[in-house]
Amino acid sequence: MKKPLIIAGRDDGFGERMRAFLNALYISKRFNLEFGFVWRDIIDANNVLDDKVMIPYANLPTKEFLFSKEFIEKYHKSNMTYVYTTPVFWSLYKKSINRLLEEPYEYDWGWYSTYDDLSLFFNDVKEDEYRQALSLCWKEIGFSDSVKKVFDQVEEIVKDLGDFIAVHVRAGDGIYLQSSRDAMYLYRYKMFPYGFAIDLSFKSLKKRKKVLLFSDDFNLANSLKKYCLDSIDGLNKENIFIMSDLVKDLSKYEQIVFEIVLMSKAKEIFASGTTGFARCASYIGQNSLINIYQYYSTKEQFEVISRYIEINDVHPLQKSFSYFHLYLLADELKISFEIKKEFLVKALENDPQNTNSKIFLINLLLKHQYYEEANEQLKIYLKNDEFLHVLLDNHFNPNLPSEIFLNYLKKDILNYPFIAKVALMIFYSFFNKESVINKHYQNLRTIILEHFYQVFYESKKLQPIGAV
Repeated sequence: MKKPLIIAGRDDGFGERMRAFLNALYISKRFNLEFGFVWRDIIDANNVLDDKVMIPYANLPTKEFLFSKEFIEKYHKSNMTYVYTTPVFWSLYKKSINRLLEEPYEYDWGWYSTYDDLSLFFNDVKEDEYRQALSLCWKEIGFSDSVKKVFDQVEEIVKDLGDFIAVHVRAGDGIYLQSSRDAMYLYRYKMFPYGFAIDLSFKSLKKRKKVLLFSDDFNLANSLKKYCLDSIDGLNKENIFIMSDLVKDLSKYEQIVFEIVLMSKAKEIFASGTTGFARCASYIGQNSLINIYQYYSTKEQFEVISRYIEINDVHPLQKSFSYFHLYLLADELKISFEIKKEFLVKALENDPQNTNSKIFLINLLLKHQYYEEANEQLKIYLKNDEFLHVLLDNHFNPNLPSEIFLNYLKKDILNYPFIAKVALMIFYSFFNKESVINKHYQNLRTIILEHFYQVFYESKKLQPIGAV
């Protein structure tokens, strides 16, 4: 039986690509399989805010910058394509990793590697052995001379810096790109509310620990450091750093490599729940990765974000995300309608074009039966197609709570034309079996159709006249 080929072929950001890369190397070494990689160079993406906010694709190193010529010639599979997801790999979830050796493979030739933690993915991968192996795999990659020079820079800085903790304030595309802001609910645990960075910095500085703030939003990193310095009385002001304190004049490719390797040297990394960049750094360095959404309780999250949300010199889009996150926390904590509404209103004041926040504001009004107000807001929102597009057709946002659709389908809304219009569009979208929304909510179609018929047909407000 021919052994499978294992390919690292992810097509997202640097952290996720390299996690899949390390996993593919681990699997190939464990089973003596052929390793290969696919790397789509992206050269047409741009940063935002005059290069003060880094966007993942705009800073993704090319394979020629990252790897040596010999490594590329040996392992790069130019005849194969990349993948954004590794769906079939999930068929092996919680099974033995040895199943990778058994046919049928994902493809005739073998498997694309997942970026997931294999010690959690498979039932027979031991965490300690796996983490040690990943760190060794990183050291065995054939990096280019340019990258090796960056590694040397990191080593020199760490010698002077000593022990430190890393706080990774993930923002970038999730905060500043319109498509991601409209999918904010989907990305809510990938982003890092800046209030946490302040609280973590204060706690660490009081313990005389050095704090290094990492962020793809350079202006925010400056503002957070300034706030901390202005608020600290007495000791340890010299123990908080941002990237520009340590190194300057790096190219964008050098910067991304520098940051992930420097982060790997931290004693602890505090990061959001699903950021691939910080996870990859923890793989490289075998250090402790602490998920802030587990580190803080729901009540503590609410208190910390509330305490620091109105600090100076923070971009309105950053504040908008933090206010939306406060809304979600307030909902979970069963805080009053008035406060939840206030958070959504402030989220929209800071980002008036955020369709995600508009959807949740309408849902809150419908849920609490403020139909007149919801109808008036929808009259405004429906003047362009964006509201319905994000609600019903946006493939980036497939995880809206099902109640957002069901709250439109109540008998009391029949006297409110703009609510009824959205209800009709929800019905139409779910009625069409080929629609995008049915692919994302496969078990919701029957429920939506039943609710629609109960509201409109049984009330005699809408009579069937043949074709829908």
